[in-house]
Amino acid sequence: MGKAQKKNKKAKARAAADPLGGGAMAVDSSDVATEGPALPILNKLRSLEADDRAWAATALSNLVLDAALRKQLLAGGAIDGLLVLLTDLKPEVAVEAAGALRNLAVAGGADVCDELRRKQALSPILALIPKVSAWIAAELNGVAPTTDAEKIERKVSFAFAEQLVALLWSMSEASDEVVKSITSSNIIPFLMDVLNPTHRISLKLIIVSAQCLNTISEENQDCNTLFASHPEWTEQLSYLSSGAMGAYNTWDENRMIVRVLAASIMYNLRTALASTTEIQGQAQVCAVAVPVISTCLDYDVRGAIADAAKAADAADKAAEAAEAKGEVNGQAASSKDSERLSLLESHMGTLQLALELLANMYSEDIGDADQNWEETEGDEEEEQDVAEMLESDSAVFAGESDANRMEEDEPSTVESVGPSPLFGIGSTEVIAKVIRLCELPVSIPSPSAEDFVNHIGLVQLRALGCANNLFSAATREWYEANAEDVVGLWNGLFGIAHLAAGGPQGVEMVEAAVAAMWALVRAVDGFKLDNLKIVPTADQVHALIQSASNPAAPDSLKVKAVGVLGILGKRQGDIGSNKAIGVFLVVLLSSTKSVEIIAEALNALFDIYGDAAFDYDLPVFVQGGFLEKLKGLFPDLRVKVKALDKRKNRDVRESADEALLNLRAFIQYKEKERKK
Repeated sequence: MGKAQKKNKKAKARAAADPLGGGAMAVDSSDVATEGPALPILNKLRSLEADDRAWAATALSNLVLDAALRKQLLAGGAIDGLLVLLTDLKPEVAVEAAGALRNLAVAGGADVCDELRRKQALSPILALIPKVSAWIAAELNGVAPTTDAEKIERKVSFAFAEQLVALLWSMSEASDEVVKSITSSNIIPFLMDVLNPTHRISLKLIIVSAQCLNTISEENQDCNTLFASHPEWTEQLSYLSSGAMGAYNTWDENRMIVRVLAASIMYNLRTALASTTEIQGQAQVCAVAVPVISTCLDYDVRGAIADAAKAADAADKAAEAAEAKGEVNGQAASSKDSERLSLLESHMGTLQLALELLANMYSEDIGDADQNWEETEGDEEEEQDVAEMLESDSAVFAGESDANRMEEDEPSTVESVGPSPLFGIGSTEVIAKVIRLCELPVSIPSPSAEDFVNHIGLVQLRALGCANNLFSAATREWYEANAEDVVGLWNGLFGIAHLAAGGPQGVEMVEAAVAAMWALVRAVDGFKLDNLKIVPTADQVHALIQSASNPAAPDSLKVKAVGVLGILGKRQGDIGSNKAIGVFLVVLLSSTKSVEIIAEALNALFDIYGDAAFDYDLPVFVQGGFLEKLKGLFPDLRVKVKALDKRKNRDVRESADEALLNLRAFIQYKEKERKK
């Protein structure tokens, strides 16, 4: 049962592309010729007239958002043309070019960012930072411009910096090489200067700078080293996150995201904090981050859903009325409502970020696999006859009445239950807020609300990931004090999975819910509390079996469902459920081709039928002929496991090898168990 881990930085949700790049002028894309493999507009980038160059760059900011046009523009050399304009003598042209490149990077994703890297775009972008920084400094210091050129520089300074930083952010998410180059450049001091609370910087530039730094600082030891030598920077981030600045305690313009981003950056830099161990550093971050996360989780999501439905309905009606009249009468109202929807979507993005941060704080970092690992199994084992393996006395299954007799042999996908040393800082309150976000009702049929509904779904996914990690981190005392609520959580997770099955996230949401179930039942099973028993209904057992046997379900979901069944099957006093689970697991072993599922199903059987004293062992395992069935399955299971390349799938193969070894010992043990 792996805890929800940090998302790869390359997969993080991005801010919506600015449709007007630098924002100096709007261009109707219908006025732009689009014939031919290279659009005529690209020629305008090389015009001798500055207005033409600026117009062309601004038009490209719109056109690159269309996938078909973007492909033509890229083939026609749009990147090269725009890179040249970054150093245009006219600042307003350079700003529009930066905006077009920003939108191109956001819309085109990793492919475009990789192309920018190959074309050495990083050099001119980084070279512009000192220049733009000087313009901003002059503006902040009230230095009066002496020429018309300086007036323009001051006017565009914030917008230019925003576009450049956003471009660096996109490139950083796509390439570790770019992150490394940026870390050793002058960009981090610049970003921290932008985030300095004493400076009057535009909000858009502050937010995108924090977003960029959040990406750069993730899993970056060089960045940690740099911040360790600048303790004033972490103090600055702590101040921004604390809520001491009233400007960032509001959802207006989504200002709350600055606090969350500051806390997230601190989490990334936890080893740079003035502490003796990483755990202490992480605890310091929790003390700062949990309050802002808790504040974010107080956001009235249901109110936002109602607000979004109203705005979407108004936008749809305005658009319909305008279309019916062949006019644009509804444009103003539609634009206003669309802006409201965009703001609500940005609020959901902040909630997602807060939940991701919370999940990270209660997850365990897993080190990289040893790249030099080599296969150690000898040919002798590969050639060993199955019959000899079954008769071998080299392994003895040690059964124990508490069914924990193979704890040391559990596969790496299941972690031992143990409270996190960080659990406790407002955890009970936070868990309640997280669960509320897992149960969001969303039904807005309006086409205008499609993006908002998708954002709500992502909030639910993040909340379920948090629940998974928090259930794993919770202490025995928490479970004991919240016994009634835990049973309610168990039933609630089934309700969430049932509703999610037909939602926009579908299988992904169901899998997240089942993962949270696994964390919950495993913790309850591990603590063995007298006042807390999770008693599944027959329908719940059936639903989990369906999930684990559904041909359309991904193996990752099936593994989690099997894990939950392996714990539920150990419950005494319900032979009917045990039989349903046991029969299913044995059948699954004969039908599945997934080695990971095989390992999980075998370990579930070991846990369930580890002792003849269990009330279901005789009527189910013995009378059901499970032992003979497992003997018969052994050769085929061994072939499936040995066919998996352990160099490519090290963890899965090791878990499966271990399960096979335990199966041999289990068979030997069960053969002798009732003869004693």
